[in-house]
Amino acid sequence: MKICAIISEYNPFHLGHEYQINKIRKELGSDTAIIAIMSGSFTQRGESAIADKKTRAACAILSGVNLVLELPFPHSISSAEYFASGAVHIVNSLGIVDYLSFGTEDGSIEKIVKVAKIMLSDEFNIACMSISDKTVGYAKAQELALRAVCGDIDFSFTPNNILAIEYVKALLRMNSSVLPHTVKRSGLGFNETKIKEDALPSATAVRELMKQGAPFEQCLPSPTLPIINARYQSGDMPCDVSRLDTAVISYFRLNPTPREALADLGDGLYYRIREASLDANTIKDLLMLTRTKKYTDAKIRRDIWYAFFGVTSSDKSELPRYTQILAMDDVGKSLLRSFVGKSSIPILTKPSDTSVLDEVALRQKALTDSADAIFDLTK
Repeated sequence: MKICAIISEYNPFHLGHEYQINKIRKELGSDTAIIAIMSGSFTQRGESAIADKKTRAACAILSGVNLVLELPFPHSISSAEYFASGAVHIVNSLGIVDYLSFGTEDGSIEKIVKVAKIMLSDEFNIACMSISDKTVGYAKAQELALRAVCGDIDFSFTPNNILAIEYVKALLRMNSSVLPHTVKRSGLGFNETKIKEDALPSATAVRELMKQGAPFEQCLPSPTLPIINARYQSGDMPCDVSRLDTAVISYFRLNPTPREALADLGDGLYYRIREASLDANTIKDLLMLTRTKKYTDAKIRRDIWYAFFGVTSSDKSELPRYTQILAMDDVGKSLLRSFVGKSSIPILTKPSDTSVLDEVALRQKALTDSADAIFDLTK
């Protein structure tokens, strides 16, 4: 039996995710066990999830995933590099994973590995440092540096390809024995918001349907519909981050200067957000008043939560020192037994397991618990 990991958000779990799982088992073997490393209450673009993590994990299990482990906060809301390195570190630390699978636009693992190796080279790093335009954000700087090194390379800097590169870079840095595997994306693009007939949906499109109160059932695997419909009818989803508007705006108005060592809030960005808060009434207002060519909405959202939760630079850069089980089936239970003596990080199964955590892991668990407590207010 092969063991394959997927780094995921399942926000929510939709037909495209089911397609990926079926494709993995078709290519690696029907008995392949699948472990998902899933974001918790907040996602990589700095947004609150559409539903709580237990619900999303349960949907994954109903649709073919065997074990769901959590990517702790703040790694779950970090930029692609830190999100990927944190999640890959968990995958590598488990000690039993054979493959890491992810979606890409053209389905070429050779191309992803080639680009990842280039981006780890000294030549690429020199090219990055030579980009002096301070209005260019990190992702654009990476793209410009790659073009400078390789010329007109046939590579698209889509969100999925960017994450794929970061996953492979992390595997290479760790000298991991885990093999990269890709599934070519099918259907709507990452950010497309309209459902098209005979096309697999994007998570963005499904979230928009839910928020609009439009029918969404055709986008989800049928085994997940009872649990999703129950949450939807009870009002527990879709979760609405606007319920945190007053808390977030109040935080910045009450704190004219940042706490020390906050992550990613240098170059006056904290003060820019704080100044915007004086004229803003909502988080959307805050984004609109703060964004520039350099500061994307996703970056600003992440930095808002870094400030709000007091995430420091060391919190962001420290690799995850634990993970916890969100859901599993019978195969997942057998995998849990396999971790004994092989996993180099603790895997929490119950609250009392925190007694084995070191100081850094306890800090990561405290931040994750804080994020969950605040997320509960979005229901």
